[in-house]
Amino acid sequence: MNQINCLKKAERNKAFLQNEIQLAKKYPDWISVVAFYSALHFVDAYLISKHGLHLIHHEERDQAVAIHMGEVYSEYHRLYDLGFRSRYLRIEDNPTVEEAMEAVTLELQRVEELVKSSINQ
Repeated sequence: MNQINCLKKAERNKAFLQNEIQLAKKYPDWISVVAFYSALHFVDAYLISKHGLHLIHHEERDQAVAIHMGEVYSEYHRLYDLGFRSRYLRIEDNPTVEEAMEAVTLELQRVEELVKSSINQ
């Protein structure tokens, strides 16, 4: 996938979040998953554009974010964690509504801002 396709996927996921944010109250787990994958595609666009890295595995991407995008590593890792909890742990471990909202309005926003400001230079 190239940088443009990554950005399109990221924007599509983010558009879903913006249109369906009321779902956060009922399904904070799925809002968190979509927020993570939106961030993942923003990160992929950055890593392709700035470093020529086309990564497939979460572990490799996480390392690349730590090395090349340290200023948003904690936000990206938080999104990863919320998505992981949503997908693989018990319902009781799902993110809260507040965590899901922060995932969209804080963590995802920071990742997007860094990527877009870096790529558009």
